[in-house]
Amino acid sequence: MYYRTKNWSHSTAYQPTVVKAPADATDTSRIEAIEKDARYDTLSEKDRSFVTSVKAQAAKHSLSPAQRSWLERVEKALEPVDVSWWNAEEGDNAKKREYAILHYSATGYYTFEITKMKADTSYMPDKSKWDAMWDNKYVNAGFKRWTVGPKHAVGDMVLAKLPHGGTHYTCIISNVKWGGGNKWYYIATFLDIPDNSYNVVYMNREIDVPEDDTKLLTRKKKK
Repeated sequence: MYYRTKNWSHSTAYQPTVVKAPADATDTSRIEAIEKDARYDTLSEKDRSFVTSVKAQAAKHSLSPAQRSWLERVEKALEPVDVSWWNAEEGDNAKKREYAILHYSATGYYTFEITKMKADTSYMPDKSKWDAMWDNKYVNAGFKRWTVGPKHAVGDMVLAKLPHGGTHYTCIISNVKWGGGNKWYYIATFLDIPDNSYNVVYMNREIDVPEDDTKLLTRKKKK
C-alpha cells in the first residue's frame, strides 16, 4: 500500500519534464513572410494576434502541430483570390456587396469572407462562395427591402404599435435604421398615449419600432 509522506503536496509530487523541441527556422521564416505580406492588415484581429503570439514562441522552440495548422490557415487567407469574374459596376453588384457585409455581419455567418471584405475594398470571395452566400431566400428578401428603402422618413408623423403590440398611437420619427430580421426600424417618440392607459409609461419616450408595425399619418411639412 502506498502512503503519502507528511510533507507531501502536489507541488512536491513527481512532475514529468516536458521537453520542447528546439526552435525551427522554418517556423520563423513563415511568420516573417506573413508579417511582410502587403495584405497582412486584411487579416482578422484574431489571426494577427495569433501571429504575434507565436512569433515570440518560435524564437525559442518549434510550434506545435495545432499551431502550424493555424499558421497554414493564415497563409491561405493571404493567398490572392481570382476576382476576374467580378465587376463592381455591373448591375447591382456594388449594392449586393455592401448588403452582404451588412447582412452577414449581423448573422455571424461567413465570418472569414466578411472580415476580409470589410478590411479590403478590392477583396471578393471566389465565385462559388459568393453564389453560396446569395443562395438564400432570406438574404435576397432582405436585399429587396433594403434596396427599396424605408417607407417613412425622419420627421414623419406615423401611427405605430408599441413593442407588445395592440393599439396604434401617434409618434414622430427621429431616426431610421436597418436592423435585425432584415427590416427597417424607426426610432419614434410617442405623443398621444392617454393618461388612463397602461401604455402611458411610453409617453414621450423614444422606442424602436419595426416598419411592419407602422402606418403613415401625415408628413411633416418642409419650411
